[in-house]
Amino acid sequence: YMTNIPEDYLNITSGLGLASPSSLLIVPLKTDDKIMGVIEIASFEIFDDTDLEFLEKVGASIASTITNAYTNQQTQILLEKSNQMTEEMQAQEEEMRQNMEEMQATQEEMARTQKDLAEKETNLNALINNTSDSIITIDRAYNILVMNDVVKERYKGTQYEGMAEGSNALEMLGEVREEWKAKYDQALHGEALNFTLESSVKGENTWREYFINPIKDTHSEIVGASVFSRDITERKKLELEMEQREYVLNGMINNTTDTYFAIDKDYKIMVVNDVLKNRFKESNVDLKPGMSILDLLPADIYDKWKDRYDRCLNGEKISLEEERPVKDKVLYTALSCEPIVDKNGKTIGASVTSKDITELKKLKEKVAEMTLNARNT
Repeated sequence: YMTNIPEDYLNITSGLGLASPSSLLIVPLKTDDKIMGVIEIASFEIFDDTDLEFLEKVGASIASTITNAYTNQQTQILLEKSNQMTEEMQAQEEEMRQNMEEMQATQEEMARTQKDLAEKETNLNALINNTSDSIITIDRAYNILVMNDVVKERYKGTQYEGMAEGSNALEMLGEVREEWKAKYDQALHGEALNFTLESSVKGENTWREYFINPIKDTHSEIVGASVFSRDITERKKLELEMEQREYVLNGMINNTTDTYFAIDKDYKIMVVNDVLKNRFKESNVDLKPGMSILDLLPADIYDKWKDRYDRCLNGEKISLEEERPVKDKVLYTALSCEPIVDKNGKTIGASVTSKDITELKKLKEKVAEMTLNARNT
């Protein structure tokens, strides 16, 4: 409380004038020993003790009011924060609920996917193992990814017995390592290979046909190679046997002066000997299997020969002799046309043999003439 106030400290103004105050009172706004602020009062009058006591109580009341207002404000802020947090928690709970539903749906989808994968793996294992073919797949580092039971059984008791999924396909190949690496590299660079090799696994000489193909991912990038092989020993033996038979057949049909050819049901030449080929070469025709015999017939004899072929293809055997004019002379030929049947007795073609019997014909005529002369004598 101050009564000695400098003249230039402050003025009390109104609509009618202004003057310096006679006293100045500064009262703390205090509650529970906590200062909430101050009240500064200037007056033209002198404050007595009653005024001071009253203003102190008013200050305490104002401090209490401010405290309550502050408390209410803090409570309101806390309530708003609480409501906001409640809303956020509810939103988080909703988000968590949605996440849980999505996770459950994802887990169910994963379960279905795993089931599908398990079924596919089971089917794949059944597919690659229920075959007599050997199947191996490798990655770009030549590591074996898949090896079916046929290969594992085939390699038992051999130098390759240790090969399995996870093994390097080149490590146990020994002296043929570089040869197989070159083949794998061709497939890993996009080339499809098909070849036949003689195999000596377990000391048995067999023939195997190999198919090595690149494996591509969904982006068409080569990620590995598949190796399929099968035992074709019996087929190879049959091929060799067929080759030998072909040699024998060629020897039989070519070591003669007769002409020989065979046609199928469509009149296409299946076999033709050199004698007939050479005869057609004189007319600048390169006779070979696959050609239609009807396309080679002159128009004037087309119907006659087609009729003979048709009769033979229908199961009839034909044997006849006929004259064949050649330049300034006449040749005589003996024709034989016989059906070719399969093991079921079905006609699948016809063989046609033509033999030059001109000399034999002349000899028979001379013998007949001599016999007639002898009788007349």
